[in-house]
Amino acid sequence: MFHLNRPPFLVLPLAKEHSDVFPESAGYLHHPFDEKRILISHSEGWTVPVSVSQSKCIDEAYLMVRNKGGITSEGSSFLNGYAHQFVASEGQEPEALHHVVFSETPDEEWMLIEDTVDAIWMQYGYKNQVLGGSESMRIRYGKLIIFRMSIEEDWGPSLDRRADIPEMHNRQLRVRETQLLNTGWSVMDQDTWEYLGPFLKERGLDKYHDAIYTASVRAGYKPS
Repeated sequence: MFHLNRPPFLVLPLAKEHSDVFPESAGYLHHPFDEKRILISHSEGWTVPVSVSQSKCIDEAYLMVRNKGGITSEGSSFLNGYAHQFVASEGQEPEALHHVVFSETPDEEWMLIEDTVDAIWMQYGYKNQVLGGSESMRIRYGKLIIFRMSIEEDWGPSLDRRADIPEMHNRQLRVRETQLLNTGWSVMDQDTWEYLGPFLKERGLDKYHDAIYTASVRAGYKPS
């Protein structure tokens, strides 16, 4: 079964009667999905090798992700948090099949997404710096990465009589990451979104504004 602390990004739905075609001894992981199907992944989590015979048993592949985050540490003068938020390429909620995959977390919705999804990864925090006497200045800082996750296929070479028939070759499904933004900030006595709002607009990324704002709130941000 999938491990909650290291869930896969790439999963393949498979009819239960075909589960022996993807043996766990070969590194494949099986997880219950519904009454008739299981989800298959590989131990790497982001790649799944598929032989010609295995290809006959699958016709779909999904990215498996969830929105997550929260405050990791907090005191009277500091805060640290993080968040993951997944969106479609235009910044809106992705079209996804929501399915509870891990019974240990029944309130968390895992999304199964076909083909492509954009990921927002954020760290957020602040600390108060004493200037002298009773005066202090709040330093707000963080890191923001936006990247696109997409499912791609690689076909293995073959030199037998079927060399010119791609679908008769072994293949590998994998998740590719394309980075769209990688930035950090540190501002003194300025609201985080007084900096982030204009920054995103200047770079033509304001379509992600609402999703990034949601992520920052989950990470502990509160408007000044």
